[in-house]
Amino acid sequence: MVNNTDNSTAVPIAKETADDTNRNPEITYGIDDIPPWYLCLFMALQHYLTMIGAIVSIPFILTPALCMAEDDPARSHVISTMIFVTGIVTLIQTTVGCRLPLVQGGTISFLVPTLAILNLPQWECPRPEILEEMSHENRTELWQIRMRELSGAIAVSALFQVIIGFGGIVGYLLKFITPLTIVPTVSLVGLSLFENAADAASQHWGIAAGTIILLTTCSQILVNVPFPFVLLTIIVMWIICAILTVTDTLPFGHPARSDSKLRIINDSPWFRVPYPGQWGVPTVTLSGVLGMLAGVLACTVESISYYPTTARMCGAPPPPVHAINRGIGIEGLGTMLAGLWGSGNGTNTFGENVGTIGVTKVGSRRVIQWACFLMILQGVISKFGAVFIIIPEPIVGGIFCVMFGMICAFGLSALQYVNLNSSRNLFILGLSMFFPLVLSKWLIKHQGTIQTGNAVVDSVFTVLLSTTILVGGLLGCLLDNIIPGNARDRGLEAWSKEMELTSDVTDKKTDEGSGVEYVRNTFDFPCGMNLLRRWKWTSHVPFLPTYQKFTDENIVNDEAVGVVLEEVDCDADVEADDDNIQYHLYAVNRDDNTVAYKVMHVSNNDREDNELSIATPVNNTVQVLTSPLNGQLYVLSNGNDVVTSESARVVPSVAKLQIEGSQNIVTTVKKRDERRRVTHNEVERRRRDKISNWISKLANLLAECDPENVNKEGDVKSNLEPQSKGGILARAYEYITELREAPEKLAQSLDESAQLMEEVKNLRQVVNQLKDENSKLKAQISKQDDVTLGDSHRSR
Repeated sequence: MVNNTDNSTAVPIAKETADDTNRNPEITYGIDDIPPWYLCLFMALQHYLTMIGAIVSIPFILTPALCMAEDDPARSHVISTMIFVTGIVTLIQTTVGCRLPLVQGGTISFLVPTLAILNLPQWECPRPEILEEMSHENRTELWQIRMRELSGAIAVSALFQVIIGFGGIVGYLLKFITPLTIVPTVSLVGLSLFENAADAASQHWGIAAGTIILLTTCSQILVNVPFPFVLLTIIVMWIICAILTVTDTLPFGHPARSDSKLRIINDSPWFRVPYPGQWGVPTVTLSGVLGMLAGVLACTVESISYYPTTARMCGAPPPPVHAINRGIGIEGLGTMLAGLWGSGNGTNTFGENVGTIGVTKVGSRRVIQWACFLMILQGVISKFGAVFIIIPEPIVGGIFCVMFGMICAFGLSALQYVNLNSSRNLFILGLSMFFPLVLSKWLIKHQGTIQTGNAVVDSVFTVLLSTTILVGGLLGCLLDNIIPGNARDRGLEAWSKEMELTSDVTDKKTDEGSGVEYVRNTFDFPCGMNLLRRWKWTSHVPFLPTYQKFTDENIVNDEAVGVVLEEVDCDADVEADDDNIQYHLYAVNRDDNTVAYKVMHVSNNDREDNELSIATPVNNTVQVLTSPLNGQLYVLSNGNDVVTSESARVVPSVAKLQIEGSQNIVTTVKKRDERRRVTHNEVERRRRDKISNWISKLANLLAECDPENVNKEGDVKSNLEPQSKGGILARAYEYITELREAPEKLAQSLDESAQLMEEVKNLRQVVNQLKDENSKLKAQISKQDDVTLGDSHRSR
């Protein structure tokens, strides 16, 4: 086997053991191997065909939602753009990204938020009769304006993935992304699209069922046949549809006929180079960006889970944290490119190509890079993309049934880490899977239900609540992190072991300039490593190969060390044959000469978990740990001899201190109880001082709140009588009770005031009525007086 790569980084060297090897014995060509060119071309074609089988299904859901006609040649332009961008992003990822043999292409995960956005009232397609009356230019503008909306949302939302990747936030994010968060997020991608699968398959259930049966046979029974089973299924079923078309078994215009969309091939140009903004300048709206953010989160979680699996399959060591950070960042950058190019979709790791590595036993990075050039070439040949658009729809429906089911099952596979006998876990799982489907379907059927008075806010809430993967993921994350549960039942222990981001030693290399011996690393850049090693500041950049991460908090980190040291019996003589105790150490400080490790956990069947021995013999010498600092023990060792392996073993070449006999240890043990007693008293004293301090502050606050204790100038009187702590707390309780009752009294007063206002209003009405009656009486009296006066004049 030939290995011509030259990747090196300054990783400390450790002694190799049988447990160090990450090489898959069944692999023919490892990740750094370069097969012959003819084999590279053949295997690249295999990966290319596998990718095509996974990507052709996306336009069948996307283009109808964009109001694009079934025979529109632009459908071939969309799929050609997807393949073109897939080639570019995959080339970047395998060269300077995570450098694993992964294919980055269009993903179903973005279809869920895409459909939620396009279901908004402003983006709904006109009625079919209106579409038929539209001119070609108006019909083109109809779908392009929707594509511009999706492009802007995808490009801007991908900034989040770029930030968490290149910013090194992946490890912190994994603290909250638990198995019960992953299950609804990924599974709902498949469950949310079952209606699309049913619509396509229902065009001809016989052909769809045949597709499912053939796909099952090729992928599960003929598993060792080195041929892309999706493409094989499409070819066989397409031939069957062609036979049914030639014999006129299917009526003219039937979706299952092989000649129903031949116009697309005739109208498509031979060559067309996709370019950014080919559908116009992307537009950005808040609702679209937040909706697409759900797809970005789902893709991030899914990709992180693929990295360790791919590394094992292709014979690579576990990916270090800088490779994970860089891979997620490049994936976000690829999604931005996909949005700017107008593919209508993002990018994600193709699980199908990961399976291809297992079937072909070829995990070479160079093979994927050859496949990238095939993708870019095919993306330029527009007629080739048109061929996949004319696939009969029932065949695509059968592929949907299998593909969406596999996506759902992939999400459910995370339950292997969770205790399903726990009613807590079952509650979280059921609610986070069922409620998003209920809410989404109800909002789709009741358009315009959310009315806040602001159209933008209405659109934002409608898209977010209609996106099942966002609602399910957030609900699962929230419930799993707030409902009490132990780490084992939640699956955190097994999950942290599966997702350990560690690097391992594979080969040694000496720098010719400095003479320093370095470790050859699979995940280094193909060039420029000597320059990076000269700059010390690069060790603090999370996505560079020289990055060194030192933390004692993250469950997932590359500095975790499991070391078996021989136990020292503190109550008897030192015995060097007891090796049951296991120290789990985390690096907390490092300089050029020493490393300080923090003891995080000790497991021993004969001792309590929190009981630590104060010294350990290594190679017939006793290594004394430093004195306890804030209740933690520290051990010093040589900085160039750090073990970074999942296997437990002794740290080599540690700093040792020879002890003449066991009396020194026994003497130290006798003083341990006294130190504990002194420490306990000091802790109690500080606790009492803190309580007294806060009670004193509470007393001052209560004095300021009491009007009797404040003088005319607004200052607290200085001659107040001292109170006991109990009195202060009692006064505080009374004051808080008064504050809690004050709103009720105020509300009661407001009610009484309202009643009084109503009574006053009624009285005013009565007074006004009386005034009117009085005025009328005065008028009558005046009139009567005039009449009487007139009669008296006439009588005279």
